[in-house]
Amino acid sequence: MAIALDASLTGVLHHLVSHPFLTIFALLASKVLYDLYLRSILFPSPYSHLPGPQRVSRLIGNRVVEATGLTVKDEKTLVEKRIEGPGKVLEYYRDHLGSSCYLFPDAFMNETIFLSDPHAMAHVLSDVDTFRSDEIRTRMINFMVGNGIVSRFGEAHRRQRRLLAPAFTPANLKDMTGSFLHFGKLMNRKIDEVIERGGDEPGSGRLSKGTAKVDLASWLDCATLDIIGSAGFGYDFKALERGRENNELSKCFNTLIEIAMDFGALRSIHLAFSAVFYPPACTWPISSVNRINARMNKTIQRFAAEIVAEKRENIKKQSEVTGTLEEAFEGRKDILSLLIKADMEASSKDKLKEEEITGQIQTMIFAGYETSAVTLSWALHYLSNNQAIQSKLRSEIRKGLKKRRPDQDWDQVTSSEMEFDYDDLWSEELEYLEWVLLEILRLNTPVVATERLAVEDNVIPLMKPVRSRDGQSLLHQIHVRKGTNVSLGLATCNMSAELYGEDVDQFIPERWAKLPELHSKARLPPFGMFTFIGGPKSCIGSRFSLTEMKALLILLLQDYEFHPCQDVEIVRQQSLVVRPKVKGRESKKAALPLLVKKLG
Repeated sequence: MAIALDASLTGVLHHLVSHPFLTIFALLASKVLYDLYLRSILFPSPYSHLPGPQRVSRLIGNRVVEATGLTVKDEKTLVEKRIEGPGKVLEYYRDHLGSSCYLFPDAFMNETIFLSDPHAMAHVLSDVDTFRSDEIRTRMINFMVGNGIVSRFGEAHRRQRRLLAPAFTPANLKDMTGSFLHFGKLMNRKIDEVIERGGDEPGSGRLSKGTAKVDLASWLDCATLDIIGSAGFGYDFKALERGRENNELSKCFNTLIEIAMDFGALRSIHLAFSAVFYPPACTWPISSVNRINARMNKTIQRFAAEIVAEKRENIKKQSEVTGTLEEAFEGRKDILSLLIKADMEASSKDKLKEEEITGQIQTMIFAGYETSAVTLSWALHYLSNNQAIQSKLRSEIRKGLKKRRPDQDWDQVTSSEMEFDYDDLWSEELEYLEWVLLEILRLNTPVVATERLAVEDNVIPLMKPVRSRDGQSLLHQIHVRKGTNVSLGLATCNMSAELYGEDVDQFIPERWAKLPELHSKARLPPFGMFTFIGGPKSCIGSRFSLTEMKALLILLLQDYEFHPCQDVEIVRQQSLVVRPKVKGRESKKAALPLLVKKLG
């Protein structure tokens, strides 16, 4: 009997070895069938008591619906309406279920707990040791935006943040403000040239003198890239001089951003199988997206390595002249110089590897220029469609600067003659400017949601209890098991009527003067919303970005009046961040054609 069994096993093993591909296919098929049908029967979900939308597919869950939208029937009017756009399906589920916490059906019969309750989000974001990015997401972030602070958790994140922190202090930002003004004025000169030659977009009929159709997204993209190059690395990318299409680095980043959310059939299957079977495979060059990504990354990494090598060589030569390393760093205020200085002074255990330093450059360019350019584009879009607010903002800026700097006639000067500093930008006199930007960031959250994986059991508190799926009980907290995926709805929380008022979907900067009482009790991060994430991994450059955007918006409004183009419709497009795009155009580049009228 034993001999026969042994022979049978030997025969099976021989068959498996003789047919490796068939064996692998059989194992994969068994795993897929187990995940799709058996696992939920053998091991029922511990979260079946949570409310949630109906599952659309066992294989892909509701991810495609989230990305492409869904058609629903209004319960009161019975009229069908389309729910689509970045984050809108997640927001619809929240409203339809009446719950800020629900179970989202994911691929391969997996589940994700979706949270837009501010106390729950604050809890998850504050506990970076328990809630981390999962392996496949971390690998994809590294693949897309470099080996920088964004993909780090735990001690590795704390170490990198300690080294970067000195670069983002108010004292250092004061020194950087001059760079914001310099490139903002250069951008305006370039826009003047465009207006003089009749615009950089096809015209829409006969326009009055001094008015042209201009793609503001393109010029903002160039300006913010030049700013991060100068303030970030002491490097001149010359993006404004060459234009978006003639700058190698800008083209690389735009290509990466455009393909980031390109989930064709092959890539979707590739990522799904990588997540289930072998996360490192997610970056393999199987899909064209990954091959393009790898090629673009090589160019970006070459730029980053050259910038770091040039910076180190300059510091070395300067130290030889001055005699001390301390004097060699004197006057160097860019982020990279301060990072290298902090790294050189750090203890051996805190020092960064060379690829971590070059990774910070790649990460800072991604986080430091695209988000600012897109947010300013949205600001001009909303202001062009709300002329009363645009006029009020221009008037409030001039009134505030006149109060702070009475020696200049702010109603008459052009942007090229304007001078203001960091303290002006953050003064009470320019409070309305801040309200406008906060309202834009709330309505157009660049990153719709962020994901975390619980690496151990945890209890998540809720600000407002939610009703269980059967409606029989109220849940005041959520018990989360190790291995559970959690999604934090940044945009969904920013669209909470309880926190921001019943007119939450409207552009009303004045709301920030008197928010609902619940807003003050919601444990929200700085700036009163989750746009800059929150907790230890909150955006380290949030104040840098806001200072930059304030400066550029002041300069733009001083020289120009903005009006919408009647022949185009601007829609929201999900890339790495939510970009403005002309509806119907094939190009995935950020685009914002406006009628720009020169003032004065």
